[in-house]
Amino acid sequence: MGKKQRGEPVLTPEMARAVVEMAVEEGIKAYHQEADKQRKLAQDKRLRNTKLLLKNFLELEAHSQNSVFELSKVNDGEIFDILDMMTRDSSSLDMQVESIKTSVGRTQLIVEHVREMLRLYEISCERSKKPEDMRRYRIIKGLYLEENPKTIQEIADEEGIDISTAYKDLNAGIRRLTALIFGVDGLNQNPAPKSRH
Repeated sequence: MGKKQRGEPVLTPEMARAVVEMAVEEGIKAYHQEADKQRKLAQDKRLRNTKLLLKNFLELEAHSQNSVFELSKVNDGEIFDILDMMTRDSSSLDMQVESIKTSVGRTQLIVEHVREMLRLYEISCERSKKPEDMRRYRIIKGLYLEENPKTIQEIADEEGIDISTAYKDLNAGIRRLTALIFGVDGLNQNPAPKSRH
């Protein structure tokens, strides 16, 4: 059994080294593909989140401004009476009050951050020498930030552009806003070059 039979291939050290190098190269390639995939997923998630923030911005803003639970205006007794009717478990009540405080605080923080990034984006567009930058801001404002939002077709007609250009402008504007809102990590259009091994 331990004897080699005639015709059985022999793996030389050079062949073994070549097999290992090929396996390492394939492993590195698979790693880079997975890293690119994860970067793309993170980028897509941030773009989706920006669209969701814009789509719901006016409601979030109203919620944060008109929140029933505003620490400076609420009498502790009133809020406890209301919440007490909902549940009689005092430990659960404390958790609910904390949860409401946290939710309102987070919403207010998000709204303030997005509002400031929208302001910075508008200033950037106004200062730009490219007319399409300001048009991109107007498209975002018309679709998401006005009390009576317009359709993309209405905006395209007002701007004197075709609807495909309006969508391209919208996507370009959302990409810039995403970089402002979430930072530039994961939004590079040209990822770092891959090392060759």
